[in-house]
Amino acid sequence: SDRRDPLDSPVPHQMPPPEAPPSPPWVRDMDRIIAQLDMEMADVALASSSAGPNCMDGVRHLLRALWPCVEAMAGACSDGDERWVLQRNRLFAALFRVLERKESDLRIAAARCVTRLLSAGRASTAASLQLPKYETAVCKVLFQLTRASKNDESFFEAEAVHPMLALLEAQGRMLRYDQRSKVPLEAPTFLAGALKNISCSGERAQQRLGQLGAIAVLCGIMQALEDLPGGPQGDGSGDGSGDGDLEGQLLTQVTG
Repeated sequence: SDRRDPLDSPVPHQMPPPEAPPSPPWVRDMDRIIAQLDMEMADVALASSSAGPNCMDGVRHLLRALWPCVEAMAGACSDGDERWVLQRNRLFAALFRVLERKESDLRIAAARCVTRLLSAGRASTAASLQLPKYETAVCKVLFQLTRASKNDESFFEAEAVHPMLALLEAQGRMLRYDQRSKVPLEAPTFLAGALKNISCSGERAQQRLGQLGAIAVLCGIMQALEDLPGGPQGDGSGDGSGDGDLEGQLLTQVTG
């Protein structure tokens, strides 16, 4: 019989490992914008004492260019795609540096991007896409900005109100679905307070909020609070954790 050396046996054909799918174009665009935003903010910090009135124009341009990428990333996050978590975190680091600035229009534009991505993360069940501490921080900034009535129109012009409502709606959903521990009540309290402040600017603002679905969102928060064990506690009763006080404060902001 024909006895071959095993080393002469043909090597079985091995399939090459599948190639990773190419990154969508918005990923490269966002990387570029984040890098430019970091450089712009660094330059402004270095020239803070001599910066002119137009020193932030480059940042304004970048925030406008960033929005389509934010929308694309939000769509991916809503679908539970975790591939872009690190990029999102780098973006948040850049945006929160903008939120520390004094220019209201820049802070509103940056907060718009942050709230859009946070609400998209809430739509997913992936733990890596949930960032409660960022929610509290950006919602507090929004509340502070709305305490100045001169900023009310800017929120509508920047189209920042809809992402705010989307985030508040997502927070209410988490409360209703027995996910209370995953929602820091300070965040929806600040956010509901910000929306209430905007509504105080007049009938026109109230109409615009209604057209954006604010009434349904606020009713959802009220229902979520009613569904909590014992309902909303405004007197601090409960387990001593202070959650009762926070629930009462949130209810006050919602019912105003």
